[in-house]
Amino acid sequence: SSLAAMPVELKGCSLCCRACSQEIAEASSLLPASDPRILPVGLSSTRCEMAGKEVVQFSSCQSFVINPLPLRFELVLVGGMRAGAATEVGPDATMEHTWFEG
Repeated sequence: SSLAAMPVELKGCSLCCRACSQEIAEASSLLPASDPRILPVGLSSTRCEMAGKEVVQFSSCQSFVINPLPLRFELVLVGGMRAGAATEVGPDATMEHTWFEG
């Protein structure tokens, strides 16, 4: 799995959105792979290096049953994000409006 496919990029000491260049989190907030809070259950995971740390990159994909052109999601975990960096989009989470099974 390639970090180039992720929707964030490392710019200096910040993780920034590739689409709008907004700072999402400080690189220092990346959780190291050895962090006991990281439990890769139910998602594909790969250890990789980012910002000089060994981190865990997770990936997941929508079901073909839910979406005939499924989206793939790549993510890394951070201990905190910049205020205003996250916005919820889409309909409220219900059984009728879910992206994933399970």
